[in-house]
Amino acid sequence: MNAPKILSLSWVSYNGKIIVISKSLNTFAHAFIAILLGIYLADIGFTIIQVGAFFSAGVAGGAVFAFCVGIFGDRIGRRRLLIIFTGITAICGSILAVIDHFPLLMIVAFIGNFDGKDGQGSSQALLPIEQASLSDASSPNRRTDLFALYRISATICAAFGALAAGIPEIYRQIFGLSALFSIQIMFFTFSAILVTSTICYSRLSIELEVSKPSAKWVNPFKLPSRNIIFTLVGLFSLDAFGGSLIIQSLVAYWFKSNFGLDVGSLALVFFFSHIFSATSLWISAKLTNRFGAINTMVFTHIPANLFLLAAAFAPNATIAVILWQLRSFLSQMDVPPRDSYTMGILESEERVSMASMHVVGRNVTGTIGPSTSTILWQFMGAGAPFIFGSITKITYDIILYAMFRNIKPK
Repeated sequence: MNAPKILSLSWVSYNGKIIVISKSLNTFAHAFIAILLGIYLADIGFTIIQVGAFFSAGVAGGAVFAFCVGIFGDRIGRRRLLIIFTGITAICGSILAVIDHFPLLMIVAFIGNFDGKDGQGSSQALLPIEQASLSDASSPNRRTDLFALYRISATICAAFGALAAGIPEIYRQIFGLSALFSIQIMFFTFSAILVTSTICYSRLSIELEVSKPSAKWVNPFKLPSRNIIFTLVGLFSLDAFGGSLIIQSLVAYWFKSNFGLDVGSLALVFFFSHIFSATSLWISAKLTNRFGAINTMVFTHIPANLFLLAAAFAPNATIAVILWQLRSFLSQMDVPPRDSYTMGILESEERVSMASMHVVGRNVTGTIGPSTSTILWQFMGAGAPFIFGSITKITYDIILYAMFRNIKPK
């Protein structure tokens, strides 16, 4: 019996399948690193302010690399950049396990793009290339479905990556290893997975690249759709700032310090939150096809942030976990329509620049988020980042709806 087309993925090009596989590997690795890094840094003696600075450096690195991708990506070659950036991050993962000098750690965070987010990391710098390439990896009427597949597969792998964050506890109990050494083993595991992803990227075909005449320096300020591009970049940057106040590494540390959850429990919490997110991504594609991209983005995102706001006042671990899972179910529903919408309203030659400026803008504002979060935590209480983050993101939703509800993709 022949498998249904949706399962065989016959509607996705060869390069599209490679990108989805590599993205999934990357997010699996970054998911367990995101949970373990904040705890590891605190355990080796760094303050909460230093932990925030480390992740801010990681976000800043992502912004710089994404900017370079947007300006020179098609000239250097998409495949080549995917291989280089993934390989560099693999090396940085191993370096994390052998140094404890804070200035050096800051450099590694910057170069490796260790931003503490849920399964992103170096893939943030690669996102412009992946999104631009996926836009041509299926027919236009399946574009949102492909972006949903891209996100769903990555999110499911991030869920199992979060579950893998509990492996150090197994090492400790069965083999008698120290907690720190058990986490350091995971850093080497991270590097091995990213090497595998690098090999996958090396299998991409020449069809990934743009034609030679257009493979030149791109000035985003001269693009025909520059007004739309920079307006969206500004709005997405506001959303990113709100999100960077509550990155997964700091949320994991919040659960641990406020409610006493251990690494094994945290692994389960974030495993299920990623599973809920993956489910919601599939639903999101269906909602987008029925109600439109902007409506889906806004009217799923606002309730998610109301749950986040409520989590700041949770009296115990059970209620905090429930609110976090409810938030997780809704918070990613805006992502496939956002990816599809931002690519769909632009011409093909503008897409890498749009995706790059999107990542750059989000990372520029996101750079100050982790540090701001830890300062708020230090002086106003652990719930302050949740309050300020949710209010900022709801403000973004309202402005986005007011400005773009009548602008349709091509």
